[in-house]
Amino acid sequence: MAKFTPGPTIGAISGSIGGTTYSKNRYGLYIRNRSIPTNPGTQYQFIQRGIIASISQAWRNIEEQERIAWKTWAQNNPVMDALGNSQVLTGHAAFVKINARLSASGDTLLDKPPVATQLTQVLTLSMTADIGAGAFALTFTPTPVGANYRAVFYGALVSSIGVNYIGNQWKKLEISAKNVATGVDLQSKFEERFGTLQVGQKVFVKMVLLDTVSGLYSGPMATGEQVTST
Repeated sequence: MAKFTPGPTIGAISGSIGGTTYSKNRYGLYIRNRSIPTNPGTQYQFIQRGIIASISQAWRNIEEQERIAWKTWAQNNPVMDALGNSQVLTGHAAFVKINARLSASGDTLLDKPPVATQLTQVLTLSMTADIGAGAFALTFTPTPVGANYRAVFYGALVSSIGVNYIGNQWKKLEISAKNVATGVDLQSKFEERFGTLQVGQKVFVKMVLLDTVSGLYSGPMATGEQVTST
């Protein structure tokens, strides 16, 4: 289903109708033929589906007052959709969203919604992408990230150095240990998800911080570099 923001005709639209997909990049809206994705049945899909199934079961086991609290929290903490519009989740969806993060990182799940907190943010992020004798490493601040925080890294790979718009191509690479410090090497994680890296490709990394107490994410920061070899 396509989403649109009404204007004189249609002000903004995102998604698919029939065989046509509507999207946008830095230059504005564009239209392309819809491609029907395959279901590769990867281990990452199976793991995520297992997490969601487990957390949905946990939702059925919490008290009614806790369900009401999650509904209230969701109403007070709307999320942004693909067009930047504010959307209110159901209490169940909010419960799954927060606890899926904590389950994936091996942290304690929450029966009650998170308490408002001032989150640590990623301040700087840069990388080198040398697959030879040099470094394939991320440099970031703050470092270390904090005793209750983990870094969550997403990656994307493109073949053209001129590409800077990633859209929905991000794939989760790694959830770090708590209080991780700068210098993280993600080459092996990239190659697990995308195959052997080649000189001339361009890799992107997006980083968010997971507060393991609240299950909340910091704002994201992203960077990209061309793959080299020395």
